[in-house]
Amino acid sequence: MAYSIKTYAGTGAAGAFTTPEYLDSLHIEVYVDDVLKTVTTHYTITGTTVSFTAGNFPTSSNTIKIIRKSSQSTRLVDYTDGAVEVAATFDEDSKQSLFMAQEALDGAEAIGTVVFQPLEVAPSTPLEGTVYYDASSNNLQFWNGSSFITVTDDATVVKLTGNQTVAGAKSFTSNVDVTGTVEAIFFTGIGSVAITDFIDDDTFATATATNVPTAESVKAYVNASGGNETLAQTLVLGNSTGGTNLQVSASDDLLLSDTSKLKFETDGSNYLQIYKSAGASGTSYIHEVGGGALVIKGESGYLRNDNDESQVTWNADGVTLGYNGVGVLDTTATGINVTGKVECKDTVAITTTGSGGDPAPDLDFINLHADAIGERLGQINYYGMNDESGSGSGQTKYAWTEVRTIDVTEDSEKAQHETWVKNGASHTRVLAVEPTGINVTGTVTPSGGYNSSDGTAGYTGSASASATLTIKNGLIVAVS
Repeated sequence: MAYSIKTYAGTGAAGAFTTPEYLDSLHIEVYVDDVLKTVTTHYTITGTTVSFTAGNFPTSSNTIKIIRKSSQSTRLVDYTDGAVEVAATFDEDSKQSLFMAQEALDGAEAIGTVVFQPLEVAPSTPLEGTVYYDASSNNLQFWNGSSFITVTDDATVVKLTGNQTVAGAKSFTSNVDVTGTVEAIFFTGIGSVAITDFIDDDTFATATATNVPTAESVKAYVNASGGNETLAQTLVLGNSTGGTNLQVSASDDLLLSDTSKLKFETDGSNYLQIYKSAGASGTSYIHEVGGGALVIKGESGYLRNDNDESQVTWNADGVTLGYNGVGVLDTTATGINVTGKVECKDTVAITTTGSGGDPAPDLDFINLHADAIGERLGQINYYGMNDESGSGSGQTKYAWTEVRTIDVTEDSEKAQHETWVKNGASHTRVLAVEPTGINVTGTVTPSGGYNSSDGTAGYTGSASASATLTIKNGLIVAVS
């Protein structure tokens, strides 16, 4: 029976729980599951009643111990010579001695002190669990049911129950199973680091070289720190192969701010850089800096707009330039093919270095349509601006020249070359060059007289619309 200890199971309420008899409330200590609680914070004492404060009610799974620890260093009663003493004073003085004796007895029972009689010979009929002190070897002997086991220098611990303190260096050759809490000043491994504590700190603010975080703390810290590593830290953490390549997982992106550039360089002066100017509508660049060339290489390729329309297409044989997704200019082995108009804001010059009988440069108009009389083989148009303002102003077609077929019979082909000019609201054909001659619409008025083929004075007047001109050696010599 314990005199100085009261043990209760929690009820989930404040109490009340009765204390052992005491002389001073300062001699009372309250434990919940062997954890010392603080008076006024976790509980209060009124007389011989302990009540727990709100938020600190022990549950049915908690064990409450109320322990009296009388003062062993300070006497509560000090007698004076000649003084008149009452019974209560003698009672208080004797109770202090009684209480300390009870507390010593209760402590001895809790510790379970056992004194073994030294024996020279082992017991002949031991029971399982029998322990004796072997005086011949100065060791404890423990009977496990079949033989005695020697407990040498307390290095072999067969079974520990309750709160135990294991002092000194211990070696275990099998697993150590513990139910409850293991408290240690430090742990050491085969290295030089001594583990002094375990911490539950999600920010690692209290981390040191000698404490170990819980798994939950590590998880919380990693989750909170995600995305804050430097590129160098990321490369080190993710480099499990020891290689130097930066590999991005599927569906992940490599994101750079609009003030950053992706550079490929070795000497800091000649390099390729990919970047965009700042802002949501900033321009993007692929820029070769220095003396190198920018080469876009591939068997085929495309430059496309946001509508996925190809504006530039290339393959092994040539390049196509497009407009609105439709090719308008193709390069070929002999030149270029153009679909649509060729417009020039300045002079179009076709030059050659040929000389002598070399006919170059040539300008070919080729119509590959099925044969038909009157088919236009080619046309050159001349446009200019008029002086009208407003919505009606703009380009005006002032003249054109064209070539048409007259006869498409094989080996008998004929054509005529016509010149048309603007004449008010319509156009008039003023000249047609045919295999049989020249047809003129209107009057032919030379700027000077005509000479005959022998050099004498020729015709100097005007020819009528139906007149026929006779030309010899490039000169008009007669009109009829």
